[in-house]
This record gives sequence, structure tokens and C-alpha cells, in this order.
Amino acid sequence: MAGVGILVIPYLTGYFGTGQYGVVAFFLMLQSLLNLLDLGFSAGVSKDASKYRNGDISKKYFLSVLFLFFKLFFSIAIISGFSLYAINEVVVAKWSDQSLNVAEVDLYSIVYSISIILALRMLSTYFRSVIFGLCDLKGLAVINVVSTTFKFIVPIPFLYIFQLSLLDYFLYQLVVQVFEVIFLVMRCWRLVGFSFEKIDPVPAENRTAILTFVLGVGLSSITWILISNVDKLYTSSLLSLEELGFLHIAVTISGVVTVLTAPVMNAVVPRVTMLFSSQKIEELEYIFKLLSLIVAATVLPVISVSVIFGEQLLAFWFSNAELARSIILPFQCYLVGNFFLAMASMSYPFSLADGRMKLRNISSVTLLLFLLFTLPIAILKWGVLGASLTWATAMVLYWLVWQPLLVKQFSDGLFLDSFLKDILPIIMVTLFSTFVFVRIEFSAGFLIFVWSVLYYLFVVFFCCLSSNTGRKFLANFSGGVWALRK
Repeated sequence: MAGVGILVIPYLTGYFGTGQYGVVAFFLMLQSLLNLLDLGFSAGVSKDASKYRNGDISKKYFLSVLFLFFKLFFSIAIISGFSLYAINEVVVAKWSDQSLNVAEVDLYSIVYSISIILALRMLSTYFRSVIFGLCDLKGLAVINVVSTTFKFIVPIPFLYIFQLSLLDYFLYQLVVQVFEVIFLVMRCWRLVGFSFEKIDPVPAENRTAILTFVLGVGLSSITWILISNVDKLYTSSLLSLEELGFLHIAVTISGVVTVLTAPVMNAVVPRVTMLFSSQKIEELEYIFKLLSLIVAATVLPVISVSVIFGEQLLAFWFSNAELARSIILPFQCYLVGNFFLAMASMSYPFSLADGRMKLRNISSVTLLLFLLFTLPIAILKWGVLGASLTWATAMVLYWLVWQPLLVKQFSDGLFLDSFLKDILPIIMVTLFSTFVFVRIEFSAGFLIFVWSVLYYLFVVFFCCLSSNTGRKFLANFSGGVWALRK
């Protein structure tokens, strides 16, 4: 579903313009920051829901835990919604100075709508955590697909057909959010079977254990949420809404890296955990090399495509050459930064399975402090480009400094071996192909998509061949297919 948000950007920017789209970007940024207030509570809800499903705790105790967490989530929802409402005059005053062509009364209504949506989103997080913990993944997937469709895809034709305003767009989002909460409540009610009997409070010693767990999980989550949003926070404070819109577009499109790599990361966690428990180090090393190969061989060609075809692709996609020129460099910087962040994340499943998270938490806090101190200077001096360059630099340094230490915790020498035999050859192939093809003139229009896809597949293939692990994998795969044919 992450790709849907990327696909609708041209339609929203084309309809609202980059200035009004900055308000949408501000709204989406606040939704991301709302996860800060979770503090790991959703993980606690899911954990106890899983225990109830497995029969480890009674229904009576489970309902007590749910009620405890509901009070916490409801309090956070009220605080988050009221906080934005309380500063509505400051927000509207900042927006009013930026020629958005939106009436001031509508701006106030937009801020009120966003504040209510944020509160409802926090409640949605609570009910989603319950459903996830009870392993009703099919039901949750259906709700997520329907909700995403109505939030991102359905509004597009309505905007163009009925010529809706920015306020209409946010009122529509508010209605969708209300129905999302209603359907999540109905699903939870069906799964848990709530009763109107008196619910006993959770014993004090159990409350302490629950809060210790959720805050431990929350610390790491908060750090990475801040890392992911600190650039947008500074940009929204120091620059105009239009520039925030530019930054948000560049960040969102570069999220294609996450779309390519996140499923692989999630898929290996159970396998890595099992191998750690049986101490099969050689197999763990092979999985790490394979993960690094997959990330490098799929993401580096994307960066190469952005260098050769990037501006033409964006201009065709947005039907706006000026917008493409404005975001191409920040977009490429975020692609590079996200690549190194993805490479650094390859060690996360291993740290998690090994249970040694202290060094990773220290590295995350160090990265956050670096961004907190360098981003405002870069943004004030170079604007959106300064934010993207600082982000990319921080991620490269994070990978170079911390990844060798994190990998060394479970395998000494693995990082250097993987870099020299797998990553470096892929980097060289990508640089060489970029150097050769950037000199060729390609026809514009729809054919640019065809050329970019063909080039991407070509480079991915040769990247895999250049890697030692890639050649072994292809040899084993082809040998298995040949054996099946026999």
C-alpha cells in the first residue's frame, strides 16, 4: 500500500499546486509524528492480545489490559487533537502569508479537521494493534486496503469532477477516518466479544511490567520516527509550504527504496531468529550477504535510472518540467540516503534475534543528534537541497561508522568480506553503466518509461553477476531448475 501514496502525488500537485499541496504534506507529516505519542503502547496491546489468543491469560484479565491501554490511547488522542487546535492561530497566520488562495476561515476549518483526524488516527492505532495481536491478518488487510483506497485513490476523480476545494478534501478525509474507526471497532467487538460487566483494574505489579516493556520498545521507535521526520519538521518551520511540498514529494518518491527492501527484511526475521537459537553462524552469514546483495542490486540501479532518466521521468509523470527540475536533486539525494539506510538496516534482524540492541540504540541516538544539529544550518543556507544533502551524508556516515560494529557483534570480518566481494563490484557496475548511458540521448514521452525499465533490468542482471554471492545463488538456482527438468 506504500506505493499508492507515491502514485497519487502528481494528481494532487497538479490539482492543488505545490503551495496548497504543502498543507497536505504538513498533514501527512503530523500523522507520521503522531506515532511518537504511541510510546510503544501498540506493541504492548499486540503482545497481550497474542497471549490471550494463545490461552496464556484469561479473558477477564485481557479485558482489563485492553481497558488500561484504551484509556492511555484515548488520553493521547485528546491531547494530540487539542494541541493542534490550541495553536490554530499560529498555524493559520503562517499559512496566510504564503498566497495559498484559500480563505482564512477555510484555513481555520482545515486545522480543526486535521486536529480531529489526528485524534481519530490514534484510536485507529489502538484497534489495529488489538486485531493484529489476535492474528486476524485477513480482516485487518481488508480494512487497510479499503481505507487506503478511499483515502488516496477515490478522492482524485472527485476533485477533478466536482472541483472540490482544499477544505472539501480535508472534510472528506475526516469522514473516511470516522468510518475507519467504526469498522475497526466493529471488528474488535466481533473478535473479543466485549461485555458490559464491570472491568477490574490491572494489578499494580502487572502495570509496572507492561509499562516497562512498552517504554523499552518505544524508545527505539521514537528515535527512528524522529530521524525519519526531523528534516520535514525543520523545513515546515524554516521554509515555505511550497518548499515543504517539494521536500515531501522528493521524500515520498524516494520511498520506492522502502517498497523494494522492506518485504525482504520482514521475511527473514523468523528465519534469522531460528538460526540464532541453533547458532548456525555460516547460514546467518550467507543470509546477511544475500540481503546485502538484494538491496544493492535492486536499489543502486534505481539511483542510476534517476541520474540518466530522472528529470525526464518526473517531467512526464507530473506533466510539469519546472517541478521536475525543482525536486530532481533532492530526490536523488534521498535515494542515496535511503539506500545506505537500507544497507544499515540489514543488520537489524540479526541484532534483534541476538538480543543485543544497546549498540544499535546508541548508534540511532548518535544519528539523531547529528541531524538535529546539522539540518537547521543546512536548510537555512541551502533550503530543500541542504536538507536532502545533509540527510544523505548522515546515512552514508551512519553506514560507514556503525554498520561494521553492528555486524561484528555476530560475525567478525563479515562486513568487509561482504563489501569487497558483493557490494563494491555492484557499485562499480552501476557507476560504469551510468557513465556510459548518461551520454546517450533518449526519446522523451512515454518511451522514456520503456527505456528506463529496460535499462534497470539490464543493470540489475549484471549487478547480480558481478557479486560473488549473486553468482553462487544463480548457479544454485539454475542447477536446481536443471535437476527438476531431468
